[in-house]
Amino acid sequence: MLHSGTEEAEIIDEEEYSSFQALKEHKAKYKRCHEGLQELAGPFKAASDSVDALRQGLLDSFESWYGASFGEYPASAGPAPASGGGGDVMDDDEAFEQLQMQKVASG
Repeated sequence: MLHSGTEEAEIIDEEEYSSFQALKEHKAKYKRCHEGLQELAGPFKAASDSVDALRQGLLDSFESWYGASFGEYPASAGPAPASGGGGDVMDDDEAFEQLQMQKVASG
């Protein structure tokens, strides 16, 4: 039935009403959970950044110790830093070739 100037009210059954109520509750729960997740994201990022910084510091300390102890740098560190000795640093292929030549010469 239409009243003058107003629209007819939509009538819903009990099952549809229950579905709307459940949807409303789930949306509210989702919103609370999302807000909780947002609150945890800041401390998690800070902890992750701290771990990354500590890991890099540990690697730097290890490389420094290794270089001081053995006079060279670990292979994982990439090329050895330039030394003041003026010697030519061999790449992996050159070092392998030199090792093969030593084996042939001594063998």
